[in-house]
Amino acid sequence: MISWNTCGNRIVLVLIALFLVLNPFPHVTALQAISFNLALVLLVVLVLSRSADFTFRTPFTWILAVYLGWSFASIFWSHDRANSFHDFYTHLLNYVVLFYILVNFFNTERRFIILVKTIVISTAVFSVAAIAYFYFVQGNPLSARLLPDPEIQPNMIGIITSFATVLSLSLLFREKRLPAVMMISACFAASLAAMVLTYSRGSLVALIVSLVLLFSQNWKKLLLVMLAGTIIVSLMITLSPGFKERVVPERILQDGRVKIIYTALEIIKEHPLTGIGFGMETFRKEWNTYNSRLPQELQSRAFSHTHNFILDVLVRLGLVGLIIFSCIIGISLKTSWSLWRSGHGSFVRYWSHCSLSAFVVLLAAGMTGNIMNNHKSAVLFYVCLACTSILHSLDSSTGKESPVLTGTGEENIRQTSE
Repeated sequence: MISWNTCGNRIVLVLIALFLVLNPFPHVTALQAISFNLALVLLVVLVLSRSADFTFRTPFTWILAVYLGWSFASIFWSHDRANSFHDFYTHLLNYVVLFYILVNFFNTERRFIILVKTIVISTAVFSVAAIAYFYFVQGNPLSARLLPDPEIQPNMIGIITSFATVLSLSLLFREKRLPAVMMISACFAASLAAMVLTYSRGSLVALIVSLVLLFSQNWKKLLLVMLAGTIIVSLMITLSPGFKERVVPERILQDGRVKIIYTALEIIKEHPLTGIGFGMETFRKEWNTYNSRLPQELQSRAFSHTHNFILDVLVRLGLVGLIIFSCIIGISLKTSWSLWRSGHGSFVRYWSHCSLSAFVVLLAAGMTGNIMNNHKSAVLFYVCLACTSILHSLDSSTGKESPVLTGTGEENIRQTSE
């Protein structure tokens, strides 16, 4: 008979997995909120009844606390206090809670693989559904950018699918069972196809940069990545001739992001240290005030976000906030790099390398896209932090023990000396 301890822990695991499964899809906010809040309530019951072990010890504990503190403080000087409080409570606080739940409930090799597969499979299902609906049901031509629903724009689809593409490749190169290989290959193809059909320049560059890192120790695979990148770019130009125009220097210089950058700089000049508040709507609401100060050729309609996560943090939380946020990124990169190069056990080393590559795809995409003030990509950001923490914990508990299992329960991980 299954004990309350085991049953409760498994239910929390399933509810959070459901939350992640729903993440790529539009119009699922209520379902996500239900699954997340149920998991949180059950977690509190388990902890209070001492039926679950829960730890706050991670490489990010202190810096996340500082980031939370500064973000909360920004409410008091925010240009839109109501929105800043709402976004702090509804988004940032929940992301940090999600981070700790993932760290505590996906803390074994087997569960870590479940976490990765959940993201890969759910993104693949979304990709197939989006492509089928947009191109076959609605009858749009292949030259049109993939936009199955106004709630999830092509650039955001590009970010989440490029992230899943890296993870699916990571799974594919560690899997030997034919049915699993076929399933993961299908997921990889679906996510890659959706990414290509967004015709997103930022996502394409981010994916290539990430794959170069992923295959940096194997020159043959690296050459294949370069060849595949060339083919993909050619395919994007063939399917959508307009994509070629979007990558010429003259068109890039005329992009709306140029006006966004200048407007953001106007805000930063006036509020360099503290920003204008954590609220995600504040930038759009303050647009006319600051954009009107620019020369006529740089004035335009309001944009909802900065299309760059560095500018986003600077505008909302100022230089102090950017320094704190940079520490979060720096700790993640340093920890993943260290575990990749000198972690105990091939599981930790391999997946630290893969997690690092997946994190890089988010950061690279975030240089031209919206990753921190959009729910879907922000969830993936904190998933990356959680993966780094889980691998750090596994490394600490494993030491130099061997052999290390794959987490599938069937075979040992072979050494990653490629």
